[in-house]
Amino acid sequence: MSEFSPFVTPDLSMLCASSQEQVIRKFLPVELIPNDWSCQPKSLIENIQSLYVKSNKRIQMYGSPELLMNRLIGFMSFPGSQQFFQISGSICYKTYLSVFQSLRNTAYIYKKNVYDLLSEYIPKIETLAPLQKLGHTLVTYYLRAQMNKLVTSHEIVTVSGEFLRELVAKKQLLEMIMESGEWEKPTNSLAFDSENDSEVLNVITNLFAEFGTNMETALQETINKVTTDVSVKNVFHYKKLLTWLFINIRSFADLINDYKMMTFPRSETVDSIPASKIPVRLFEFGQEKVVMSHELLHAIKLEKLDVSGFEQKILAMPKLSAMNFREVFEMVPSNIFKMLEFVRVPSRTDPKEMTLIPTIDGSYCLSSYQFMVLTLCDLILVKRVFQGMKSDQRSEFMSKFYAMLTNILKQESDFVSYEKFEQTKSFLGNWFSKNFSSLNQNEISNVNKNVFTSEDLKEQLVRLELTEIFPGILDVANYVRMNISINGCSYEATRLMLETVQNSQFAYILNSMPKQLSDIFHERKWCVKLRLESCPHCSEKNYKEPSVRAVEATNTSVEIKAVEEKENLPETIASLSDFSSSDESSESSTTEKSDDSVPDNLPLSSSTETVVVEKQEPVQKQKKMKNKTEKPVAKPEVKESQTCPKCIRASELTVKTNEKLRLSKIEVKHLKKELSEVQLALEKKEERIRILEEKLQEKENQLNLKNSEVQSLDTEKQGLEQRNKRNERLIATFHEVISKKDMAIESLKCHNYEKDKLIKKLKTEESKAIPSRSTEESERVASLLSSLLETKTILSKEAPLEKLSDICDALITNTNSKVTQQLVKYETKVFQLQVSSYVRIVENNIKLIQGNQAIKLDQIPEIPDFPEFSEEFKNVHKLIIKKEAPLLCRQLLKLTDEIADMECVICITDMESHDGTTKCGHCKRRYHNHCIKSWLKTKSICPTCKHGMVDEQEYPTL
Repeated sequence: MSEFSPFVTPDLSMLCASSQEQVIRKFLPVELIPNDWSCQPKSLIENIQSLYVKSNKRIQMYGSPELLMNRLIGFMSFPGSQQFFQISGSICYKTYLSVFQSLRNTAYIYKKNVYDLLSEYIPKIETLAPLQKLGHTLVTYYLRAQMNKLVTSHEIVTVSGEFLRELVAKKQLLEMIMESGEWEKPTNSLAFDSENDSEVLNVITNLFAEFGTNMETALQETINKVTTDVSVKNVFHYKKLLTWLFINIRSFADLINDYKMMTFPRSETVDSIPASKIPVRLFEFGQEKVVMSHELLHAIKLEKLDVSGFEQKILAMPKLSAMNFREVFEMVPSNIFKMLEFVRVPSRTDPKEMTLIPTIDGSYCLSSYQFMVLTLCDLILVKRVFQGMKSDQRSEFMSKFYAMLTNILKQESDFVSYEKFEQTKSFLGNWFSKNFSSLNQNEISNVNKNVFTSEDLKEQLVRLELTEIFPGILDVANYVRMNISINGCSYEATRLMLETVQNSQFAYILNSMPKQLSDIFHERKWCVKLRLESCPHCSEKNYKEPSVRAVEATNTSVEIKAVEEKENLPETIASLSDFSSSDESSESSTTEKSDDSVPDNLPLSSSTETVVVEKQEPVQKQKKMKNKTEKPVAKPEVKESQTCPKCIRASELTVKTNEKLRLSKIEVKHLKKELSEVQLALEKKEERIRILEEKLQEKENQLNLKNSEVQSLDTEKQGLEQRNKRNERLIATFHEVISKKDMAIESLKCHNYEKDKLIKKLKTEESKAIPSRSTEESERVASLLSSLLETKTILSKEAPLEKLSDICDALITNTNSKVTQQLVKYETKVFQLQVSSYVRIVENNIKLIQGNQAIKLDQIPEIPDFPEFSEEFKNVHKLIIKKEAPLLCRQLLKLTDEIADMECVICITDMESHDGTTKCGHCKRRYHNHCIKSWLKTKSICPTCKHGMVDEQEYPTL
């Protein structure tokens, strides 16, 4: 990864205001962006700061504006972000370059990022600043245009050291040519001496077209602006820019063609470049490692390997399903598995920072775990669905949410499409606003100090009306607050307050999941990742003691604890505690205070984990337990002073000590269970290690047999090393000669380019000339050539293949019969092949006649009839569309003098036998009399064949 570290400096300074706003609106929820806010022609950080001023307090969940900008850059750092955000190719910007390591420690990057890597090696040019900036923009645009030819974004490739060294060498060579003045030689420089502004645009447009690239309108406007600001009278600087541009684009085009494996889609190179390894992304979510099933199948099929043994199994899986490493090993044959190169793609530490993953169909997805976390965060903190709700309203809303989440997780498996994520957020927001629009939802207030206290937290929770719908949330929230660290930033304290409130609601929501959803969480090990204490599969089956982490502390529960502890106290201390407690209870039961201390074994909370609490035991059940436990307790006989402070303190300390002891025993039970599970897993691992050691011993035996062969090769290797040293000295002497020859080659290429243009121009003029023939045979050949050229013109005007596509699409759309659809598709392919063959024969005959002045008529191949639809296809068309199938290229068909038209092409209605019609003398097409008269008043040509045509009544035959 260190090889790429100099090339990954992000730069969004060139993003225009519209592009900045597009990125921000994709990243932030719509509830955080005011209706009257929009990006201005300023820097990105300035626009974010203006958004913070107008937005609500919830935007501070992202921290300071600078931290939000860093998150935006991280969000944009995925392949294909330019098309995703609809950013023009003329805008230069850079994001992070993601580099991944395979299991063999080989560096890989996405293929689309290869073009970003190329843009870092654009040579410098010493000229006027506006022209220098324009030149860099033009070369970057060319590389972006080549990158857009990659339809999908998921393909990855390793970058060799040879490729990087060649990039450095080409950059140095081109800079040397520009600095030394070699570009001014006639063989190198482009012919440009015009003082017309449009000439610069024409030269650049033609240059891009020469290399197969079309220029956007925005880029043309940029060029016109530069030519307006910098006069074209600076011929020297413009000539230097255009020569530099031509040399650079040609150099990058040659490099892209030389390294097709890295720059072209694999489907285009599989026949010419064999692959020793098949890279497959291995997604890491903590300890879990999976591959996308359909991506694995797609990668293997691209290499044209036999997948018949497991293809149907994978095709039966959901579109975004995944398999772990063991499942892949068991499914894929060993000969194919050895060719797989698993490239590790780790997940981000914080699941709340959205990471888009490209898929094989050109779209994007995110992990189902991140989908669940982001959806719930959006509900809790952004839409604030639980603020101001009543308990029954919360139950109704959560039941619908749980059902929808369960359905999505069952369908989408391990990954969820980005479209599904957006649809889910939109659906929940619309449903909530429709049914709960009248809720009183307060905003959180700013924390105006570096550290907030438990009182500040309590004030916020009460203000947000969360203490009523989530009883006992104060205890959990206080524990979350104790486990966070604040760095003193003005935004950080407010952000952590928002996060504390959010994580506290997380706890209650996840612990009230239905069993069906809980099973999904356990199956995917999310219960471990979230430290979910209410998971029925992870907890002990027969464990019936009260919850250790119950968050609702009432006066009744405190009394039950005190009674339970008295049974374990020594007699003297127990009697003293009974005596003091009985006096206190006789005065007033309301004076008892619950123990507000938080148990030591509550789960830790951070920005990436959620505090989860168990459900509280019902108060009615606690009262029953109290009645049971109070019966065997005898009244104390020893009477001590009611005001003895030592006895009271001893009683309180004993109760607290025994409470901690009881909690420790419960924790020990959990630890013993975890220990047994760990020991079982360890035994399995030891057995696996033993098997692997046996296999390793076999490998070592085979290795020892090969050691003797290696020793015999060592002597030969030493001889080769000596020869290599001599060759290296020779190579060093040749490098200087090669560099000089490279410069000569570059100059010759420029000279050849001018020659090629001249040759093409001459060939074009020559091809347009029809050979003059004097003999009768030559006249017939010339007549045939004229007919062929007319046929070619008809084919280009009529465009039969495009019309065929429209006809077939209409048939497929208007029928649900698969048999009919298959028939239409088969007819389409047959007709396309026949038309292509017909066009190819016509063009070959034209070239044959134009290339041979003395050719005879019998030496020219005969042209077949232009194809027509089959009778079966015509019957299907008439049955579905209720009209006869149209005839394509009527002039080329051997029809009768009168074309049996069914409809008038002017008014698009059928012509009846009694209607008055007018016929075109050239194409034999008929039209309604009133339609053609109206047409000929403005245009004097046939609507179909474009030949001259006049009104017969207005200009009668003499």
